[in-house]
Amino acid sequence: MRTFDISEAQLLIDTSTAGNQNLVQALQQQFRQLRRFATPKHRFYAGSDFMDAFEKELRSKGNYTLEGWAKSKSIDASVADLAFKGVMIQYEPLLDDLSRAKYGYVLDMNAIKLRPMENEEWKLHSPARPPEKYVLYRALTYTGGLVADRLNTSGVYSIL
Repeated sequence: MRTFDISEAQLLIDTSTAGNQNLVQALQQQFRQLRRFATPKHRFYAGSDFMDAFEKELRSKGNYTLEGWAKSKSIDASVADLAFKGVMIQYEPLLDDLSRAKYGYVLDMNAIKLRPMENEEWKLHSPARPPEKYVLYRALTYTGGLVADRLNTSGVYSIL
């Protein structure tokens, strides 16, 4: 069994004071390490509490406009789609359902792959049709697992 260092996980980041920008600084340091061993293709998934804390840190330093408040006909008080280092942060509702709303996961899609079980990849099933119906049944099944080539280019983060 192979063991690995979990230096890519930083849990319980303090976000109680948004002005300190602890979450943004922690992600800044961690992304440097994630790119150290490869050129990853990252996807960033986060729960609602994680995204709320990130937005709060963005707003703590103020909102800026190119035209100024007086010239605009309407003021959009929302934050645009969140991104960090060019990687879009996508809301994942399943994390909220699993009580992981305070978590963020950065996945390297180049290092994670499907590995099929031998002779079980995309098996075609054609069951016999019932005699009283004129229908055709077809099915494909896939048996395999999810494997990671590199674990040091993905990360797990959580907030208090």
